[in-house]
Amino acid sequence: MVLVFSSIGPWALGAIMSTLGKTSIWYKLSIYFYLHFQYNAWFLLGILGVVFYLFQKLKLTYQPRDFKRFFYLLNSGVILSFFLSTYWTNPPIVFYLLGGLGVILLLFAFYQLFAFILRNKYQLKAGLSSFNYQILKITGILLVGKIFMQSLTAMPFFADLAFENLDFVIGYLHWVFLGFVSLALFGFLNWLKLIRLSKKAFYLYLSGFVISEILIFYKGFVLWLGLPFFSSYFMILVLVSALIPIAVGWIIGLNLRKNE
Repeated sequence: MVLVFSSIGPWALGAIMSTLGKTSIWYKLSIYFYLHFQYNAWFLLGILGVVFYLFQKLKLTYQPRDFKRFFYLLNSGVILSFFLSTYWTNPPIVFYLLGGLGVILLLFAFYQLFAFILRNKYQLKAGLSSFNYQILKITGILLVGKIFMQSLTAMPFFADLAFENLDFVIGYLHWVFLGFVSLALFGFLNWLKLIRLSKKAFYLYLSGFVISEILIFYKGFVLWLGLPFFSSYFMILVLVSALIPIAVGWIIGLNLRKNE
């Protein structure tokens, strides 16, 4: 359902380009609509679905009443937080209020989720291997970072900054997909024994991700604050980013050998 809903954005591009052109605000809004409901709905809800499956398997009781509250807070927040993506158009004040309300709802939802996890952290630790528990903690930290960055854009200053500085947007998208989503999938697939995950390959991937994120955000801050920019930046970024496909290839090769 979410995938179909998010596809409204790309489907609208043809009509927008043929009538209003690429310079229209509707062109970028349709792209932001697609990205928002992919990254902040489809990816996020998919991962959280597996998280609640994990809770069930480890016999962690999430009360139906609490889950219902979390469900409505999360989904309402996801829908309303789309209005954060409209701030760069200087919309009517109601759009700012709706976007801000979306962030508040999301903060309440994740406060409830993290409170539950912290109350049951010893049971989680006992039910998972030390490696899988470590991955869970890392993905939790990345999720907190995602929520923090998204919440910042509820303030018009940071919303305009993100719109004007593409590196911050790229850094955020990489943080969500290459970081939170990919690492969570590694952990879940390893926990379900669908893949064999090498610790060395995992930490190689994590190193490539962390260093490349630092470099991407560094470039954003350099352009924003007018700081010095070293000439070998792009070469270093390429070399560091290469660690990610190397690690993925390592994991694939390990699992292909296992099936022989």
